[in-house]
Amino acid sequence: MKGSLKARLFLLFLLLTVVPSIVICSIIMAKTNESFSDIMSDNQQKTKQMIEQQLETKMNELLELTNIYADNEQLVEAFAEKNRSNLDQLVRPIFERVQIEHDLDVFELGSEDGSVFYRGHNPEKFGDDKSGKQAIQAALNQQAVVGFESGNSGITIRAFVPVISNNQVIGTLQTGLQTEAVNSIAISLEGVHIKRLNEKGEVITASASAENEIVSTEDQKNISRAFNQENVISKNDDKWKYYLPLFDPTNTDVVSVIEISEDVSFIQAINNDILQSILWIGLIMIMIIGIAAWLISDSFTKPIKQVTAMMQSITEGKLTNQWTGRKRTDEIGVLINGMLHTQESLRVMIEKVQHLSHFVINETVKLNETFTEIDHSSEQIATTMDQIATGTQVQAETTAEISGKMDQFTSKVKQANKSGESLYQSTEKLKNITDNGNDLMQQSITHIKQTNENIKESVSKVKGLENQTKEISIIIQVIQGIAEKTNLLALNAAIEAARAGEEGRGFAVVADEVRTLSEQVSHSIVEITTILENLQFESSSVAMSLSEGYEKLMQGTDTIGDTGIAFEHIQHAAVSMVDRIETISDSLSHIADTSSEISSSIGNVAAISEQSAAGIEETSATASQSSHSIHAIMPMLNRLENLSKELEAIVKRYQV
Repeated sequence: MKGSLKARLFLLFLLLTVVPSIVICSIIMAKTNESFSDIMSDNQQKTKQMIEQQLETKMNELLELTNIYADNEQLVEAFAEKNRSNLDQLVRPIFERVQIEHDLDVFELGSEDGSVFYRGHNPEKFGDDKSGKQAIQAALNQQAVVGFESGNSGITIRAFVPVISNNQVIGTLQTGLQTEAVNSIAISLEGVHIKRLNEKGEVITASASAENEIVSTEDQKNISRAFNQENVISKNDDKWKYYLPLFDPTNTDVVSVIEISEDVSFIQAINNDILQSILWIGLIMIMIIGIAAWLISDSFTKPIKQVTAMMQSITEGKLTNQWTGRKRTDEIGVLINGMLHTQESLRVMIEKVQHLSHFVINETVKLNETFTEIDHSSEQIATTMDQIATGTQVQAETTAEISGKMDQFTSKVKQANKSGESLYQSTEKLKNITDNGNDLMQQSITHIKQTNENIKESVSKVKGLENQTKEISIIIQVIQGIAEKTNLLALNAAIEAARAGEEGRGFAVVADEVRTLSEQVSHSIVEITTILENLQFESSSVAMSLSEGYEKLMQGTDTIGDTGIAFEHIQHAAVSMVDRIETISDSLSHIADTSSEISSSIGNVAAISEQSAAGIEETSATASQSSHSIHAIMPMLNRLENLSKELEAIVKRYQV
């Protein structure tokens, strides 16, 4: 069985089913582990965020509460007076209330030098120096801070804010939550082990589920890294741990670390159960697949063996085999039907070959006689073809000579056609030039007409200016008369003022000023009159020059109009010449094409004559060759007759 088709099919089916199953199971295991890991990572991240959010909320609430009391006017006023008795009476009820409502256990006021002035939680104790604390210094610098502090009672949240009076820092207010307020965060989360550790790895507080856990060497290293302000995550098969550093109020030093651990051993147990289930399922699948593969391979190989036996019978000459197995509709059934059809086709073919061999034997005798007659006819055809070939050769030479002369004629016609095309292109350029000249001439006529109108309008305006200057002269004459009368009136007024004596002295001064003004007006009128006369003279000269220019421009307009008409005649003549030359060029082109066709036809006739001569020679040679071939075929026909007899003897071996 080793190396057989059945064994190969069996192994193939096993590989095609077992290997994908193993791959799928491996993928399922990997995806399951990945999903569990993602879920646990998300849970741990949510736990971390929840703890951070709770701590942040408590710190913000404490800082807000501390700011409220730091801004309390009564408290600030009592603190500014530095009277501990009054301060104690004011602070004691406040501290008792916030201790109950907000879980505060520290309410401390410090002086501007950093020493403790009053403790609400311990009024008898004061005066100790805390100026070395960074949080106290930050508050004295008007910076409110909140964070974690490690005290005798454990880790707690402390807030430090400045106390300001009259825009000056007079001290600090420090508040702190009870340690139980921070510890309650560890107790409030179910399913999570939480421990608060110091730098030595000692457990300060822990949830109930984490009280008995031992700090390992690896845990100690992770704690040290967390105290170095690193976010540390530790993962193993049993537990995942996250170390959250807690910073002091100035956010510079880590005072404690919260260890958040989750038990993930159940994931390993689930993975083991899944792996065990997959192994059992795999073994059962392999057994089922093995049995199915064996049955399927047997169903393939058994009919193939039967087909092989039938093929062996066919090779031995037996063409009457029958299929004894069940009918199949699959590919093997197609193979069996194909083998049976092949056997039937081979049987029919053998029968036909038997009949054909008899026919070939009879026909070879007839062919032998026919080829003898063809041999004689081929010799006569060869003689006749030699005579025809000689006449065809003479015809081909004559046609070739005519073709050469026609080629010369065609070349001259083409040269004339090229000259006509060049002339057509030149006349086309001339036509374009005349068109452009006509367009430019029309533009010039339009521009001259516009210039004519402009000059005409300028002449009209200059004449209007001349008329206006005349009107101005009349107005100036009127003003001159008024100035003379004013001068006369001023003179009369001066005479009357002189008669009046001292009483008319002021009137005399006015009359003198009026007379002086009238004289200035008279002088100005003389100057304006001179300017107007010059302006009238110049405007008259300009009007005369414009009139002369207008007359010459009218003459130029008439002349350029005649030139435009001449250009139109030239354009019409050029268009007519282009059309005639185009007609001549088309005629020459048609003659050239016709000459080329005639030359080509003559060349074709010559080529056909040469081909005919060559064909006749080839036919003559073929006839001679056919005669020789017939002589050569005669022995082949005899050989074919002998082979047909041998084929008939071979076919008789098959049982049809």
